[in-house]
Amino acid sequence: MSNAKRLDESMKTLEEGITKVKLIMDGYPASKLFASLTLDSCVYLLCIRPPPHDLSAELLQRYHAVLDESIYFKVLPFLKDKSGTSLLAEFLRVWANYKAMVKCLGGFFLYLDRKCSDQKSSAPLKEVALSCFQNRVCCDLLPKLFDAALLLVILSSMSSLFVDSNYEQLVIYSMPHVDKSRP
Repeated sequence: MSNAKRLDESMKTLEEGITKVKLIMDGYPASKLFASLTLDSCVYLLCIRPPPHDLSAELLQRYHAVLDESIYFKVLPFLKDKSGTSLLAEFLRVWANYKAMVKCLGGFFLYLDRKCSDQKSSAPLKEVALSCFQNRVCCDLLPKLFDAALLLVILSSMSSLFVDSNYEQLVIYSMPHVDKSRP
């Protein structure tokens, strides 16, 4: 098989995998979506070509595009009209789905992640995904999230309700100035 044909097949296989990984944002479990796909080897094949045929930069752009598409078409529309505890619950759901999607993408793009880290040309892909979510979702929704969390705390203190620790962590992790390394 020619190199051009292998590259085309690798790109096609990678795009099919990316289409599947986006289903995680709809709540599909990753374990049922990926039985035996070898997407990491496709990315490897696309990255090891000598310049100017190395597609690492294009793959990095595709990674960013997948994150942006997921946020703009799956996350923000679900959160836009929510408020109060429904906003917090939906935020936690989409955040969990986003983390699962990023974990799968990290497996696909593992070689690219290592290559970029070795060359110091990009931040680790996990950090890129976290900052993408924080910059595009948390910054836009921070006032609404903070108001909803504050309302939840006030209502729970007035009525002696138990506040779920997930909501408390949501407040801590969505605040930009708080140290996120503490439990």
